[in-house]
Amino acid sequence: MHKYFSWFGLPGKVVLTSLLSILAIGLWVADPSRSRLLCAAAMVVSSLGDLAMMEEMQKRKKCSAIPPFYVGAALFMVAHVLYIRAYWEELAANGITWPNAGTYVGVCLLLVGCVSVLAFLIRSGKPGAVMLLGSLVYLLVISANCTVISTYAAGMGGIRYLCAAGALSFFISDYLIGARMLSDIPFFQGEGARGAVWWFYPIGQALMIIFLR
Repeated sequence: MHKYFSWFGLPGKVVLTSLLSILAIGLWVADPSRSRLLCAAAMVVSSLGDLAMMEEMQKRKKCSAIPPFYVGAALFMVAHVLYIRAYWEELAANGITWPNAGTYVGVCLLLVGCVSVLAFLIRSGKPGAVMLLGSLVYLLVISANCTVISTYAAGMGGIRYLCAAGALSFFISDYLIGARMLSDIPFFQGEGARGAVWWFYPIGQALMIIFLR
């Protein structure tokens, strides 16, 4: 998708992620609630993560104290936590109780993700403790994001299911990136999977931002 946003001589990823941040900030200005503010902050932090990952791809052969990819991953973890908090605000405000059907969707994603991560690391022959722990912590955070948002969507019903679809789309984009980093499976290393990330990611972010309230 990003190739369609290569405007003003800038990389399409930079333009697209910036537009998403502008959208999130604009929605907060139009609806100045705490949850909207948290969503705007989450998207801005995500944009910083995008920039870090783009920088990492440009400098991946250079040595640095902290690889930009890990900086990007840390920023995305912060963004997920901010989204969790934003949707938690809406859960409380609307009196939604859980568990409900949406909660179980998030738990299933966590289980599938854990099995996948272990399989990828075993297959790659590099199941180091640090990599395993980092992968599982990140997986726990993104699964918690999906769980909270899916719980909210199931509790509200109707058009709010689109925010759950957004959380799932975001999860898939992260899953594709993680699978590429952790495994040597040709499908995840191919251009198709790489390109799919920048379809699932912006669509997921947009749905989570727009259909919060």
